[in-house]
Amino acid sequence: MTNLDSIMQKPITITQNFSVQQTILKFLEKKISRLIVIESKSSIGMVTAKDVGFFLLNDESEKSLDSIPVSELMKPIISVDRFTSIKKCAQIMTDKGIGSLGIISDNNLMGIVTKTDLVKYYEKNYLGHHEVGDLMTISYVFMNSNELLHRIISRMAEEKISRIFLENKDNELEGILTLKNFFPLAIKYGHLNTLKYNDYPKTSLLHMGKGFGYTTMAKDIMNKNVFSVDYTDDVVMACTKMIENHISGVGVKIRDKTSGIISKTDVVNAISRIEGF
Repeated sequence: MTNLDSIMQKPITITQNFSVQQTILKFLEKKISRLIVIESKSSIGMVTAKDVGFFLLNDESEKSLDSIPVSELMKPIISVDRFTSIKKCAQIMTDKGIGSLGIISDNNLMGIVTKTDLVKYYEKNYLGHHEVGDLMTISYVFMNSNELLHRIISRMAEEKISRIFLENKDNELEGILTLKNFFPLAIKYGHLNTLKYNDYPKTSLLHMGKGFGYTTMAKDIMNKNVFSVDYTDDVVMACTKMIENHISGVGVKIRDKTSGIISKTDVVNAISRIEGF
């Protein structure tokens, strides 16, 4: 059984007085999805890119992002002992619907293990174990790439999802929009003294920039590099594409038509069920 020491990462930290704007900049700079929040060198919480993304979709505080402390968004760190098995870590992540675990030794946080770390481990050790079709998720949310941005954002907020696939008028996959796509917009508009305007009654990313969401189409900011695998491919191929391109999921094609997705979550779920892992 492989020890967690071999796959865990040293956490990147921020202090609790970091603003939301500074936190977003740190995510963009480090190309990561979670940060440990510390006070006096002791960890007190965690904030993820998803936490910040949903905050941007729903915030009605009328505050600029550089005036909101990250402590208002952070959550407790769920941790395990360093001798916990990889399979058990996968089970905990699956059961609790989380993307990482703190690793503790003598009550001190010594590292974190993430879905990405588990996907890398699967990639190195489980070639030939599953085909993509064994793990793929058939249902996925898609919208037209010509939709106005506010409609995309509204659906993400309502359904609490972090990605939407975008198709053209011929129902061909054209791009993907994730919560992280909104981070540059938040930095551009979040310095304003207020994000609220008289002509729009709500305050959120949806209404930033004097109606930006009502004049911009999804295709204007979407990721156009959409990666796919075939449902008969080995899951290791999907893992490699996710790791190399810093993405959390890829499309799955059946007879050359995108018919689902496989994500890091699907891989972690598989690890939680593998005998003897």
